[in-house]
Amino acid sequence: MAQAETLGPEHPSTLAARANLAYWTGEAGDPAAARALYAELLPIRERVSGPEHPDTLTTRANLAYWSDQVEARGLH
Repeated sequence: MAQAETLGPEHPSTLAARANLAYWTGEAGDPAAARALYAELLPIRERVSGPEHPDTLTTRANLAYWSDQVEARGLH
């Protein structure tokens, strides 16, 4: 990720880009990959922004959503 190299891996813009990548990965038809990307992102969001920050809560909700999509499609 070029943005991570420029701004750093925990910069808010880098984290937003990672969240966007996860979202569009799911929307493109790969819910398992989206779930994995959100699962990687969540602990970083919690550490950087705190567990109750809106961005952390959104990441947690998106992880739950894509986890449900994986389960519903039987992709485990």
